Amino acid sequence: MNSAFITHTLKQIFNSHPLESDTFSPLLNRIVLRPLAHFYIYGPTWLGMWGGKHAHDICAQLTHTPSDVWIRNREECMAIIGKSFYSIVVVVETLFYMGLVYKGIKLFWGFCWLVGSFIYRRIKRGFEKREKVGKLFSSFSHTVEGGGGTRNGGKNKSFTCKIEDDSNTS
Repeated sequence: MNSAFITHTLKQIFNSHPLESDTFSPLLNRIVLRPLAHFYIYGPTWLGMWGGKHAHDICAQLTHTPSDVWIRNREECMAIIGKSFYSIVVVVETLFYMGLVYKGIKLFWGFCWLVGSFIYRRIKRGFEKREKVGKLFSSFSHTVEGGGGTRNGGKNKSFTCKIEDDSNTS
């Protein structure tokens, strides 16, 4: 099949369906719909595509009527092929949107995990700092025993270090 036939067939399919002019942008048309339509018409039959059959043969298979009927009614045939093609577009769009929703949820969950782990680390670090400060202050108020050993004859001496509040001396 030559490229002029491909272009002509695709233009007829797109012109026969109202969604083309109303909804789809030229960028979407060029990037997604035209390659998808090309694959729909010329893709392998084992994937459910038409394998490059003529439009009247496609309509004959879709409607279970003889193909000579569709040779005379080419516009109606193109409308039928357009409807069949746009049913494929709906499936592709739905799968695409489901993929976007999945990726969005995955991204949101990852963001929540990142924020949650950041908050957890900050809280844990805060508790560790409080624990260190608490241990530091509690060591000043306890009696510390030490000083034994061989230097002072093996006698243990005890001493106490207390922190006094300066605000009471006014």
